[in-house]
Amino acid sequence: MPYEEDRQSPLLHICGLWENVSKAGDTYFTGNWGNIKVLIFRIKNPKGESSPTHTMNFQALSKKEKEVKKEEPPRYDTSDPGPDYREYNDRGEEIPF
Repeated sequence: MPYEEDRQSPLLHICGLWENVSKAGDTYFTGNWGNIKVLIFRIKNPKGESSPTHTMNFQALSKKEKEVKKEEPPRYDTSDPGPDYREYNDRGEEIPF
């Protein structure tokens, strides 16, 4: 199949994020992707208009965080697969990935 520049790829749900505020008053976001902690921080002084505004960082969960994770129920409904991002051809048949 030839490359189609205007075709959108399906969105993949990786993890939920929670908004937090640091002791310094800065907003950041955290989430868990399996045994990996996801942290997103705003860049305070971007170097220009073409510079990114946020960074995404990954960190292994500590032993304590892993234990808490085992004991906690999920923070969101894990039975909900999210939006339906399946793609269909012009005959209405699902396009397998």
